[in-house]
Amino acid sequence: MKFGEQLRSSIIREYQWYYIDYDVLKKELKNATGPFLNDSDNGERRRDWTEEDETRFVKKLEVELDKVHTKQQVKAMEISRRIAVSEKEVRSVVARLLERGPQEAGPSEEEFMLLEEALSD
Repeated sequence: MKFGEQLRSSIIREYQWYYIDYDVLKKELKNATGPFLNDSDNGERRRDWTEEDETRFVKKLEVELDKVHTKQQVKAMEISRRIAVSEKEVRSVVARLLERGPQEAGPSEEEFMLLEEALSD
């Protein structure tokens, strides 16, 4: 299986717009604008790669990398927020458990199950 095909088959649809567009970059690599090369064995006329080609490709690559980096930052902030909320909930339940008197009911089994479910997500 070719690399591009493998990437397409393993994409998570929810995040498809945040992946590096491999096909666009691959096409850009083949878009040389320099003088024609003479050493083509298969009769295909290829062009030499120029500084302008390099600059154009690097700009497109940076756009693709920024797309991935931005999504990663957003996801990291979302995860940090979820951790903070879960930590607060766990601390609250544990504090109620530790502060209860001998005859008082502590947090219910259901509360612990809900916490476990939230933390497992």
